[in-house]
Amino acid sequence: MTQPRQTLLWGRFLLLPLLAALLFLTGCQPLLKQFGATGETLGYAITPPKKSQLGPLVPGHEYLLAEVNGRQVILALGQRKTTPSADGDVVDEYWYSASREMIHLRNGRLHVIMGMHTEWRDNRSTPPAWSALQAQGQAAQWQRTRDEMPYYRFDIQDRIRTQALAHPPGAVPEGLPTQGHAIRWAQDHIETTTPKGYRWVYTQNFALAANQVIYSEQCISPELCLRLQRKY
Repeated sequence: MTQPRQTLLWGRFLLLPLLAALLFLTGCQPLLKQFGATGETLGYAITPPKKSQLGPLVPGHEYLLAEVNGRQVILALGQRKTTPSADGDVVDEYWYSASREMIHLRNGRLHVIMGMHTEWRDNRSTPPAWSALQAQGQAAQWQRTRDEMPYYRFDIQDRIRTQALAHPPGAVPEGLPTQGHAIRWAQDHIETTTPKGYRWVYTQNFALAANQVIYSEQCISPELCLRLQRKY
């Protein structure tokens, strides 16, 4: 992951000014403790713990564990917005890392990504609601239109088929409930193109509890795929 070329989204949220100030104080743990629970939350965002030290996290806050290329990073939740729609609530979440990367999830799916080598600057899509997918019991076809940097790629068309899975697509990740009825699985089959114009076909997997994505395997580019898991 690389530093972002711009930080236009930083000023929108209450967490960010404080986080920006504390980025200069990564080695000052006593100072962070002055902020209480919020300071501890930012401490994890600023200095991601080692794999063997991921838990326990501070209760009452929400985190996202991202694994990419063998590296694990803790992101802190900056803001959550819920918008009612005819198909159910649309939940937008904004997560931030110590390296100023921002991941915007919409109902658990990657929606906008800033601060990485590949950025999704805009996303115009209406994915099917998880509740509707489970109720239909059949695949849903839909399209995602997005803008991507670098290379100034606009109006990229991703053709997506989403379906419920009867069983996990592989080994159940550590930390997820093991009871089969507690977790439901879904999969995206995606057809799109690479920056060089080549056809790119891949799948994404989602674990859902109460129609909320608690674990996923998603890709930003052929070279950048993430495992995302919620931590509380």
